[in-house]
Amino acid sequence: MPDGVDLVPGAVTIGEDGVAVVDLGPQAAVLGAERELLVAQIEASLRVPRVGSVRVVSGGVVLAAGTAPDLDRGALPSVNAELLQGETLMELTGTELAAVPEVGSLAGLDAASPARSEDGSLRVLLTRDGLATAPTAEAPGQVLVAGGDLVAPSVDRFAWAWTARTAPGAEDPTLLAATPGHAPVEIAADWLAGRHVTALRVSRDGTRIAVVSDGPDGVAVDVAGVMRDDESTPVRVGEPVRAGAALTEASAVVWVDESVLGVLGRSGAGSALHLVPVSGPSEPLPEMADVVSIAGGRGVRAVLVATADGRLFRSDGLSWVRVAGVEGAADPRTPADDRCVPSPARAGGDPGRASVGPRRRSGRCTITAMVTTWREIGPALLGLVLPVGCAGCGADDVTWCEACRLLLAGPPFRCEERAGRLDRLGTRPQLPAWALADAVGPVRSLVVSWKDRGRTDLTRGLVGALAAAATHLADEIVAAVAVCPGGAPLLVVPVPSTAAATRRRGTDLVALLADGVARALDGPSGGCGTGARAFPVLRRRGGRDQVGLGRRERAANLAGRVRLARRADVRALDGAPVLLVDDVLTTGATTAQCHDVLLRAGAVVVGLLVLGSAPPSPDPAPRLPPRPGQRPTAPVRPGWPPPSPDSPATHRVTRRARVDHVPGGG
Repeated sequence: MPDGVDLVPGAVTIGEDGVAVVDLGPQAAVLGAERELLVAQIEASLRVPRVGSVRVVSGGVVLAAGTAPDLDRGALPSVNAELLQGETLMELTGTELAAVPEVGSLAGLDAASPARSEDGSLRVLLTRDGLATAPTAEAPGQVLVAGGDLVAPSVDRFAWAWTARTAPGAEDPTLLAATPGHAPVEIAADWLAGRHVTALRVSRDGTRIAVVSDGPDGVAVDVAGVMRDDESTPVRVGEPVRAGAALTEASAVVWVDESVLGVLGRSGAGSALHLVPVSGPSEPLPEMADVVSIAGGRGVRAVLVATADGRLFRSDGLSWVRVAGVEGAADPRTPADDRCVPSPARAGGDPGRASVGPRRRSGRCTITAMVTTWREIGPALLGLVLPVGCAGCGADDVTWCEACRLLLAGPPFRCEERAGRLDRLGTRPQLPAWALADAVGPVRSLVVSWKDRGRTDLTRGLVGALAAAATHLADEIVAAVAVCPGGAPLLVVPVPSTAAATRRRGTDLVALLADGVARALDGPSGGCGTGARAFPVLRRRGGRDQVGLGRRERAANLAGRVRLARRADVRALDGAPVLLVDDVLTTGATTAQCHDVLLRAGAVVVGLLVLGSAPPSPDPAPRLPPRPGQRPTAPVRPGWPPPSPDSPATHRVTRRARVDHVPGGG
């Protein structure tokens, strides 16, 4: 995107014919741009339902598309992560660690925070002397930036290593970039005045830098553009965009993909790890104790974290899985954190191999960089075409606002007393049930939107919230599991939905909740001593959905309809502890049916975990006195004076009271 070009207010409109009109301004800046490239990028960004074609205008002038250029999205690197183990730099291949052969001994350097280019031509790390290149068998490392007060470095695609001074409150704040054979470059960043830089990371394409800093207004995650000269030397950074929600602390940042950051820090939700989109709300990842460093760059499932005791864990999207056999790990780093491979055709190299290493670059903006810029603008542009709102409260331009997210961030509470049907299970003591919140207001809207309005974008957040709740309950669950014979693993069983509901929603959403809970309890922070696994063993045969049914109707609707799956491994249930998982607890009728089926199979149901619980009903209203010889059928309005039974107008008044009150009664 050329400098000065913006979307004008109300820029995107869609006609009944499916033509999206995009209005850009000012006209002078637009007409001076590479119009074919500009139009091609907008058309690629608006490939969404309802849009058949795109017309780009500026000041009433239609920009002709011409010959559409080939939009290059680049490629992801495929190299392995590297980490420190003692005084050796190691490469992680699967679960195997081996010393990096190109790097010599790090003994006596106090080495930390390694970073590298994707081809391995430049490896740097922090030493007691400052930022230095990694030593080889033939030569010691070269100090690029002297000093011991530097943040962990990041190497961009042009083999420049970035860092910053950590001294707080600098009057003339600067970022530092260095490469072998070149004096360090000081890059002014006035927006960091008075702030303490704690972490930074350059995007894979080298066009943006994410900076985490602490100041009088708290912790901030800022993303700024990087400008370079014709030799690809960084010369300045642009004005920043504040990313994500406010954090109470932050110590590290990585690029998870081209538009999402991974931040090691805490927020009001309590999680230590967050996904922070460049534009949009932060999203907490599953809780993990004692994390000290993070690596990423190829999506959420490739995020690595190291703990204070040297263990290494990988994200699977819903929980953390330990990398077996790795001990003493520190400062993992994936080259994708720092660098993106340009297209072979653009780099002018071998078509069978992506170009790497420093290269000259013309002053003209490359297609890759401009496409990346449109990726930043894309969410805002699509928001004009297909507006999005918080599924809980309806707030504009967010899928799930921070206020609604915090409603499900607290510790779970006991709620079995609210469900009358749980009293009829014959268990002593009563089956425990835990919920995260009352299923009213925004919480109810979230669940309904997720289940019945197609808001699958809420899945990760809701699954993560319930998984975090499970870790809070680990001690209570372990105590319940301990009384079960044989040491069988905990089976997390989702409460079944009807087949019609599952088809309508595209998947079994409650099964996703159960899977997240099982992974959390089986993970390192779950603490379930015997292990846990999801076990979707129940099915519902016929009947209608429970939504809108009363207590008696719910019980009748489910009678005899919950059963074991035909191909279920019933032997696994014999003597096994079971934790039921559902989205909302209302009357307990569904839970009671599931409990009976599992009990007959020999399982021991230890509890129920849900997102929300319907609050208890208010006390029933007083009733009108009966007609002579009849039972009362309608509640009295507050303050209504019941007539005397001896009055000749009794029957007429009673009938009128009933007609007026029933539509709003209850």
